[in-house]
Amino acid sequence: MPKKMNKTKTTFLSIDRNGIFFTRSDKDNPNSVEVKNKEGQVSYRELFDGGTIDGYISGLTIKDVKFSDGTVRYLYIAVTNGLETDLVQLQLFYNGKMNVYVKNLTSVLPNLDFSKQVNLVPSTSKNNSNYVNRSIYINYVNPDDDVNFVPLAHYYGDDGDIPNPVKTEKLGEEYWDFQEQDEYMYNILNEEIKRFNEYRKTTEYSMNIESLKNSLENQNVDMNKYSNNNENVAKSDDSVNNKESDDTETKNTTNKDYNKETNKKLVSKEDMKEAMVLESSSSDSINFEDDLPF
Repeated sequence: MPKKMNKTKTTFLSIDRNGIFFTRSDKDNPNSVEVKNKEGQVSYRELFDGGTIDGYISGLTIKDVKFSDGTVRYLYIAVTNGLETDLVQLQLFYNGKMNVYVKNLTSVLPNLDFSKQVNLVPSTSKNNSNYVNRSIYINYVNPDDDVNFVPLAHYYGDDGDIPNPVKTEKLGEEYWDFQEQDEYMYNILNEEIKRFNEYRKTTEYSMNIESLKNSLENQNVDMNKYSNNNENVAKSDDSVNNKESDDTETKNTTNKDYNKETNKKLVSKEDMKEAMVLESSSSDSINFEDDLPF
């Protein structure tokens, strides 16, 4: 029976509209930046350039989280090296539509080999129609060949298997209906969660993490870095802006810029002036220290 990985330092990571990982912070943190929501409420974030730590997938689940103004459903995917865990949290739905980051992740999960070390890297780019494509890539740390990203298993477009959105008219206005596409991707996601849970029961799963942990300890890793100090998680609405996002075919590209020693690199305030924009977010927060989603 694999051991629960609940004694590691856990960092809760969200993704902002610029495709950058962030954690909730406070005004006194010298590395934090100020963000205002549509109501003018102020919150603080610590921003990280790059991807998660290198490690094995140690969690993949959907969890409902209660806030003061309602319940929000999240997808959680965790990467651990046995000493430290990065827990990426993605709100599953926005305005009745499936989060494009979640759909992008779902489109590659069937090709993911859970027995290999990976890291996760968020990204944004504009396509030829000036729409913003939001992506999250899964990269193999020790690739067996020249391609180190996990390739797509499901595709958008006329030749792909993912249903196209349908242009519909309601009350005299046209809009895109994503229901069929979202249901298709949601079913795939749940099948992949089941596949991971089956793998998590294997001896290989626990042995891989234990081996990586021992390897890091033998390299004289600073153990103070891995204290049991869970971060707070807060509801956010940063990753999707329906007016500038489009569920078009996403092309995976190799991430060549991540730092293999410490993938998450603090973004300086000077470099992130453009990030201090009006964004929809909540100041509500909860602590998962005694209630990790796995």
